[in-house]
Amino acid sequence: MPINGTSSQDTALENSSIFLTNLIKIVQACPRSVPGIQNLSERLNNIRDALDGLRPPRIAIVGRCKAGKSSLINAIIGAYVADTHDFLPMTGEAKWIDYRNSTDQLVEILDTRGLQEAEQPLQKDSASDPLSSILYAVKAKCPDVLLFLCEASQVHVAIDADLDVCEEIVSAVKKYHSCNISLIGVLTKCDLLSPPQLSVTHERKQRSIQEQKTRLFSRLQQRETLRQYLKQVVPVACYAEYERVPFGLIMPNEDFRWNIDELIDVMMRYTPREARGGIARMAGIKEFQLTCARTMQAACVAVSAALAAVPIPFLDIAPVAVIQSFMVMYIGWIAGRSFSSDTLQEVAQVASTAVGADLAIRVAVRFIPGIGSVISATATAAATQGIGDVAIRIFLQQNIEESNNG
Repeated sequence: MPINGTSSQDTALENSSIFLTNLIKIVQACPRSVPGIQNLSERLNNIRDALDGLRPPRIAIVGRCKAGKSSLINAIIGAYVADTHDFLPMTGEAKWIDYRNSTDQLVEILDTRGLQEAEQPLQKDSASDPLSSILYAVKAKCPDVLLFLCEASQVHVAIDADLDVCEEIVSAVKKYHSCNISLIGVLTKCDLLSPPQLSVTHERKQRSIQEQKTRLFSRLQQRETLRQYLKQVVPVACYAEYERVPFGLIMPNEDFRWNIDELIDVMMRYTPREARGGIARMAGIKEFQLTCARTMQAACVAVSAALAAVPIPFLDIAPVAVIQSFMVMYIGWIAGRSFSSDTLQEVAQVASTAVGADLAIRVAVRFIPGIGSVISATATAAATQGIGDVAIRIFLQQNIEESNNG
């Protein structure tokens, strides 16, 4: 799907990056004797890291044929974005695929050809075997995380060949990108474990799931090459019925996914810090997005307070204004909007027309461009907090409340 407002997003990213880079240089040139200057430099670098991380996360998914790779992609995103087939191998050439919503890119996923396939997949692949295809794609781009899929009932069925391929992949990432990638085992199709026709929350089935989870972790840990990268094994169930249209949503009363939230939480925990916001944005889980938004808000509040207390010479623009604008655009981006001035205007318009606005809005609205006075370098941390609260309310909390009420 096309990206809307790409040019405005690129402009906002470029302007923010240039300003932050110049501000960091100025701060670093200040005498170390200036109170609070060291903490300010570190906090600005953290914000710049977040800016550098405004790209979709890259997730590599490998596993045996029919282990449920495409189903897992759909389950994570919560929409029908990857074609599935009940019986035949589907995915052909391993390639990085951009999955998008109506706004822009959500995630890059390396959807790979199934290991140990009995016949050629429905989709074409010029490579002679799955491993060659995967290694070519890994060389092109470095994954943030590697998910190794194994069907819950197949942990002891010819798994050594699959682990051999997994070793080749983590070694290739290290060779091509000098990166120690996080490896997460994913135990799929847990709903099909014995006893049949019982919920995954049934006590006996839970014991079966735990046994297979422990066995898969043990098999992965037995491989010396994999042990240093292995973080955790997460059991999941991915089945859901979707509207069979591009980005089709899950049909009412047909969502049987289980433990996907836990998998997303583990991915966020073990991916590089700069990619975690992208995972929260991709998954569309508002609670995760709210956590990332609050973290960024706290960082920007601290930087605003430091900028107000530490005089920064040679600046022809109020630094607090840029920090607050960045914060609002980041919160909007986490919630699925574009990182652009359009997001600022959306907050400004809602805040200016809010009926019965509380103190947070009344304080913050004076500092939002286009509403009142220009943000000054002496804007307080309280104002930054208020602006962040308004943005979070508009982009995230309102949606959470509507979802809960629904």
